[in-house]
Amino acid sequence: MVVGKGGVGTSTVTAAYARAAASVGRSVLVVDVEGRGSLDGLLGGGPFGYEPVDVPPASGAPEGPEPATIRACVVTADEALTEYLRARGLHRIARRLLDGGLGDVIGRGVPGIGDLLVLGKIRQLENAGAADLIVVDAPSSGHAVSFLRAAGGLGDAVRFGPIAEQAAAVADLLADPARCQVVLVTLAEDTPVTEAAEVAYVLEDEVGVALGPIVVNACETIRDDDRSPPAGATTDAAVDEDLAAAIRAATAFDLGRRRREATQLVRLGNLLPLPRLLLHRRPGVVLGPDDVVALADDLCVGVRELDGPTPAAADAGGVP
Repeated sequence: MVVGKGGVGTSTVTAAYARAAASVGRSVLVVDVEGRGSLDGLLGGGPFGYEPVDVPPASGAPEGPEPATIRACVVTADEALTEYLRARGLHRIARRLLDGGLGDVIGRGVPGIGDLLVLGKIRQLENAGAADLIVVDAPSSGHAVSFLRAAGGLGDAVRFGPIAEQAAAVADLLADPARCQVVLVTLAEDTPVTEAAEVAYVLEDEVGVALGPIVVNACETIRDDDRSPPAGATTDAAVDEDLAAAIRAATAFDLGRRRREATQLVRLGNLLPLPRLLLHRRPGVVLGPDDVVALADDLCVGVRELDGPTPAAADAGGVP
């Protein structure tokens, strides 16, 4: 499950994870639990609905073995409730109940039931072997905590019946690191780093879900060979003074941003001793399938480099 503060690029990372896994032969199912629609443009398919559909192959993928299949779907509480009712013989009234707005009434009357139904559907897909890897574009971190707490909360409140059984089954899924992990996404900026660290401890200590490597999105420099000053840092005497001043200002801005990024990466390591996967910043405002392919390559390189704990994780006894 991919979780992060709003605006850090969780949908982008979800799509990149799917492309990365497919590139090494793993079939993938991408699940959007909020129906925001951003995965349509990132994966190059869609619009996606409740039933999984195939995602077109990436046109910008490098030459090599043919990637495995990627499928995608949107799982909402209303659709999950409809399926739940139909599975219990209520075919005739399931859609009528929801069309009449009773889905919202049920959701308000039983806090967490919508989240439990969505998680139950994800568990059903996992049990059915829908793919080698299911990548869930989870809600933003504030909602993600309550989303993942739903099974435990309802399990405590309801001791018997189908809801209790569903809650127990979902809780078992979330507690098994071989079946479920949360991948936190952040930017190398002060507020996202702080929130990622806070959410990490809540998820691990209170919810009991395992944490995978943390993804730092939109990095200016991610390896030693990227640390050289940007092109245009020096000018010759023939260059117009206004242009030279603009180049100097741009260079100073870029170097300042890199220094701030380096500071936040050190701070992140101190706050959260987890392995890290760093993704390059991509140019442009709206990213598309070609950007996702490039980020998937970053992920593959980063995963291959995760042959042990990071120094910070080793010192703190963190997860390798």
